[in-house]
Amino acid sequence: SKAALKAVLGAGAFAEVIALNEDATETQLVLIPRSLLNDADNGSDIVLDVMKDHRIKKISVPFHANFHFSNGFEDENGQIVFDTIQTIQRDLLRPPSTAGVPVIEDERLWRWLYPSTLTRYSLDPILETLSIGVPPMVLTNRPTEFPSIPRPLSTRRHRYVYAGGSHNEIPGSSPNSRGSGPQTGSIMKVDTEDPSLTELFCFETFEFVGESVFVEKVGKDVTKRQEEDAGYLLTYVTNGRDRTTDLVIFDVEGRGSLSKGPIARIRLPTFIPQGLHGCFAKDVTFDFSPYMR
Repeated sequence: SKAALKAVLGAGAFAEVIALNEDATETQLVLIPRSLLNDADNGSDIVLDVMKDHRIKKISVPFHANFHFSNGFEDENGQIVFDTIQTIQRDLLRPPSTAGVPVIEDERLWRWLYPSTLTRYSLDPILETLSIGVPPMVLTNRPTEFPSIPRPLSTRRHRYVYAGGSHNEIPGSSPNSRGSGPQTGSIMKVDTEDPSLTELFCFETFEFVGESVFVEKVGKDVTKRQEEDAGYLLTYVTNGRDRTTDLVIFDVEGRGSLSKGPIARIRLPTFIPQGLHGCFAKDVTFDFSPYMR
């Protein structure tokens, strides 16, 4: 298609090539045993037929679309628990009426988008169903995107998810209606065990954030339950009004810490458009002097 060709040539987004079955009533989750991928870890090619391989579990859940998972783990009862950003409709193309207008200036675009929600699922891999008596649970009523957790907690039980949230909550009367799109203008520390304790810091209406990165404090061990939030959260804040970009740092250790706001806000020397994903490499630094002119 024209969209696919533009994506290959770097003139368009690959997301625009993705199509959804609007008549679908279910979404299939696929569980691939890690043992099947061991050959790939050793450098060998591996080909799996997801639909026919009986070793691969396929579990049907209520229909939704998603791009991002924050984490998943196996609990003490053998259930697979994971948190995902989902929406009833993934808007991958801009409406015709907004063509030619920079995204950051186009308020009409947000009225076009459906909200995305951070939702927790629990699956029974033996019965190949949702865990009995545990329906999907929405963890926050604020449109959410770009979830992250401390890297050492990947595939382990976690309590907190750090994510970008919208400036406003989803209207209670229309949680799945257009007009509540995920303008990521806030940072959240979502408490998956008690969502009422979720913390939020909201930026100005003309400021937007990308994915936040968790940096563990020296001497702390986030795999210990009491130290899970012992770290700093880093993200960029894009100011669409003044065309400036700041690096902000939050201390998120302890209840209420994120809500106090960033402990540092550093203006970057150049404007960087709103980003998507980020990463942090411990003890890695770069010498930029050879590139300075």
